[in-house]
Amino acid sequence: MSDVILLDVDGVLLNWLPEFERFVYEITGEHLVSKANHYNLVDKYPFSTIDPFVLAKAFNKSIQGNNLPAYIDAVNGMYELSSMDCVIHVMTKWNFDEYDMTHFQHRIDNLEMVFGRNIFSKIINIPHNKLKSEYINKHYNCDIYMIDDNPKCFEGISANVNKVLMSNESNEHDQHLARIRPFDESIIHFDTIVHNWEDVINDLHGR
Repeated sequence: MSDVILLDVDGVLLNWLPEFERFVYEITGEHLVSKANHYNLVDKYPFSTIDPFVLAKAFNKSIQGNNLPAYIDAVNGMYELSSMDCVIHVMTKWNFDEYDMTHFQHRIDNLEMVFGRNIFSKIINIPHNKLKSEYINKHYNCDIYMIDDNPKCFEGISANVNKVLMSNESNEHDQHLARIRPFDESIIHFDTIVHNWEDVINDLHGR
């Protein structure tokens, strides 16, 4: 088994997207119409009357944005990982603001509220203008099982990382490109696709 399980937050541990859409409706009255297979917010909501990035920035600073529920079966997944004595690290990144420890603390509080205080060995905040790969390649010299729902976060990752994509509607387009262009180096590829935490646990048991 890998030395470290490295987890993204939104779309892996916490259920960001439906809460964001609910927030937008509550403050604007607008039902966001989604082009479901795109991760980028502008591509995902091309018919929005307000810049989706402005809405996302407001959401991430809101009470709702700092009280997100678990992503599908993530609570059970964390329980299983804990019972397997896994070393669990979490990596989060704020794309809309400068490096802000207040936001980071809100994210920690949200994770601890949902999963408990002692489940994660480390919670890492990546500045908005840095790639996750920069941190991973510099600070990890071990085998990593990395789960993310944004394929771009695998870009530049070193060979000792098992890249696991948590499948959802926002990355269907990326999955399609990876399937039809398997040898295209301009496409970001991943090692495994999972649909929920039951898939994750079964994959880890099979290694």
